Amino acid sequence: PCVYPLLPITLTYFLKQGGESRAKSVAMSTAYALGIIIIFTGVGFLFSIILGADGPRIFAANPWVNIAVALLFFWFAFSLFGLYEINLPSWLTGAVTGQQRSGIAGAFILGSLFSVVTFTCTIPFAANILTVAASSGAENKFAGLIGMIVYSVTMALPFFVLGIFPSLIKEVPKSGGWLHTVKVTAGFGELALALLYMAKADQVTDTGILTRPVMIAVWVAT
Repeated sequence: PCVYPLLPITLTYFLKQGGESRAKSVAMSTAYALGIIIIFTGVGFLFSIILGADGPRIFAANPWVNIAVALLFFWFAFSLFGLYEINLPSWLTGAVTGQQRSGIAGAFILGSLFSVVTFTCTIPFAANILTVAASSGAENKFAGLIGMIVYSVTMALPFFVLGIFPSLIKEVPKSGGWLHTVKVTAGFGELALALLYMAKADQVTDTGILTRPVMIAVWVAT
C-alpha cells in the first residue's frame, strides 16, 4: 500500500530523464526494476545460505524461535492496522535519498535505494516469505531465494510495464480507501501467521493451549 502511490512519481522521473527518447525511458525503467530485483534477491540468497538445511530443524525444535517469529508477526500486524508506523532511522533515509541521480546507472541505484527506503512497508510481506521458506523441508534449501525472486519481480513489474507503456498510468486506479482495506486485510493475514508459529511453539512444549479447535476458532474470529 505505501509503494503503490510511488508509481506515478517514478514514471514522471523516467519520462523527464528520458526526454524525447522512448528507448532511454524504457532502459531506465528496466534498470530501475533490476535494482529492485537484485536487492531483494540478494536478501533471499543470504537468508538461504545462513540458515541452509538447518532452518527447518531450528523452527521445528526450538519453541523460542517460533515465539520470537510470532511476536515479530504481531508487531507487523499491528503496524498494518495503523496503530504505529515502522520507520527507518532518519540518518539512513536521508543518506540514501539526499543525492540527485540521473541516467541509466542512476535509475539502477534508485531502484536499489527504493528497496531500502520502502523496507518498513515491504518487510511484513517479505518476512513472511523468508520465514515460511526457512521452516519448509530441507530439500527446499533455496526456497527463500526463489521466493524473493518471485516477490521482487512482482514488485518491479509495474514500474517496468509503465516505463514501456506510460499511457497505462491513466488506467491505474487512484490510491484511496481500497488501499487501506488491503493493508488491514494483510494485517489479519499477519495475525494468522503469528498464531501459527505460536501453535508450533505450543506443540513443541506440549502445553496444549493452542489446540486445533482453538486455532480454527481464532482464525474464523479474525
